Amino acid sequence: MYEIMFDTRQFNNKAEWPADGSLPWYWSMGDNTGYGLHGDYLFGWKGDALQKAMDGKCSGDRCAPLQRQTDAQAIACTKSQQSGENIGDQWLTSLPGMTMPITLEPATPKSPTSLPFEGLYASARLVLGPREGLVTTEAAGGILLSLALSTRGPIECAVSGTVLLNTPYFNRGSAHTAQEREEFNLTGLLPHSVQTLEQQVKRAYEQYSTRPDDLAKNTFLTSLKEQNAVLYFRLLQDHLSEMFSVVYTPTEGDAIQNYSRLFRRPEGCFLNIDNVDRVSHDLAQWGRPDDIDYIVVSGTLVSPVLPAFKPLPSQIERGSIVANRFPDGEEILGIGDQGAGGILISVAKLVLTTLCAGIHPNRTLPVVLDCGTDNENLLNDELYLGLRKKRVRGEKYDKFVDEFVQSARKLFPKAYIHFEDFGLTNARRILDHYRPEIPCFNDDVQGTGCVTLAAIMAGLHVSQQKLKDVKLVVFGAGTAGVGIADQVRDAIASEKGISKDEAAKQIW
Repeated sequence: MYEIMFDTRQFNNKAEWPADGSLPWYWSMGDNTGYGLHGDYLFGWKGDALQKAMDGKCSGDRCAPLQRQTDAQAIACTKSQQSGENIGDQWLTSLPGMTMPITLEPATPKSPTSLPFEGLYASARLVLGPREGLVTTEAAGGILLSLALSTRGPIECAVSGTVLLNTPYFNRGSAHTAQEREEFNLTGLLPHSVQTLEQQVKRAYEQYSTRPDDLAKNTFLTSLKEQNAVLYFRLLQDHLSEMFSVVYTPTEGDAIQNYSRLFRRPEGCFLNIDNVDRVSHDLAQWGRPDDIDYIVVSGTLVSPVLPAFKPLPSQIERGSIVANRFPDGEEILGIGDQGAGGILISVAKLVLTTLCAGIHPNRTLPVVLDCGTDNENLLNDELYLGLRKKRVRGEKYDKFVDEFVQSARKLFPKAYIHFEDFGLTNARRILDHYRPEIPCFNDDVQGTGCVTLAAIMAGLHVSQQKLKDVKLVVFGAGTAGVGIADQVRDAIASEKGISKDEAAKQIW
């Protein structure tokens, strides 16, 4: 790996910047905004250096456990030209050793000011221009990456005033500093007092505590999320054990059943089977190829379970995370066909990926595949927001799913697709069809199975028993039940050194 360093201190005088306020440099990676993101391949870690970096939550050049080279030491390192291309005094149309063209068109002018976004919850200083010191861009093995799985430091913000306050990703409410209020035209739009995030969390928790029941608390948290994303996640982080069952099962099941009656503001991507020709167009509205890392798509499966069913604590079996998740609305949390309401399970899963896995909430996409519904209560409800027709199956359904998968792969080639709550007849065959071709995962088949297997193995360890001696009964042959049976069967086969068919004889 090598690093190219540019001394940009000569541009620190903003009076010499372009009149439109854009930054005065153009990154060699083709970014003409000056806010280029990148990533590196690092080949080889000495000893336990990688573990130290992970334990220290290192980000960029901020890594206390590891020793960092000084700029002078880095500049002293040299490497001979590897690409064998003439890079003399002529303007380049592509980067050496690469085929990626440099974009020469002028960028849309954007504000050079930035809002702080240190990690997910903390506040940081406002950055108004080039840093004092060296600004770097890096190349590694001839490959430039821009997949920002996590974000630290200032974030570019090209909006101001009421638009900023109505954008939950940027809005910090009463925590906006005096400098930010002036810079982003927020004076007069907020009460005078500037408060800390901790003070905001205290107020929000007091408001949360006044709600009379869990569904009302769920609705309050949804409203908060639509106003201030940082405050929302910080509140959940500080009270996770108390609020987990409110933002996920079992309360989220109540919210899904009442989706059309509690609806205030849309969240996620709604695709319906009668508009297959618009699937690619509708997905494209969610960003550029490098903007999405995780997609959760809901299938909202049909289940012979009464709508009033509430899972027992022992049945709350999820432990996996999802980023871009898409359901088709046919089977949701064991409460049956919920149609368009399935979008909320995708949303809830993605909240967990941020809380439990640190996935950046602005780089995920919840999706629902609306194929109609067989739920008569929804079809007869004048407030129902989804496609008001009987659920479509068969060839038309398969083409719809395929159009979604192919469009998602084309538009967001680096995104991982998470299938959620697809019906038993669809979950396994869809997973088996696409798994050899794309990075994908079915939470009900694979996630529930591996988490349950882990619990079984932990229990056997405590009781000093062996998995190979286990006889297992799975109550119910739904998507999750069959997924659990698969995982346990494979584990028995591996431990005993026998075929999967032979291991299956120990499971009923």
